[in-house]
Amino acid sequence: MVVRTYAPLGETPIIKVRLTYDHLSAISGITAQGRLFMSVQACSFKSPGVVRFLDHLLHHIPGKILVI
Repeated sequence: MVVRTYAPLGETPIIKVRLTYDHLSAISGITAQGRLFMSVQACSFKSPGVVRFLDHLLHHIPGKILVI
């Protein structure tokens, strides 16, 4: 795992916190009116999860949606 540190140039950094692959993945959408839709899960989002979230948006937001 690669991380950026602020060790002095030329000195080996000492990382005191154990690095793990634990993480949360989040996906969200916001409407022009300020409504926030968000989904968080313990594993990475893959295509089916993104499609499920977009389908959820389509059911709750009338009209077209813009995905960026």
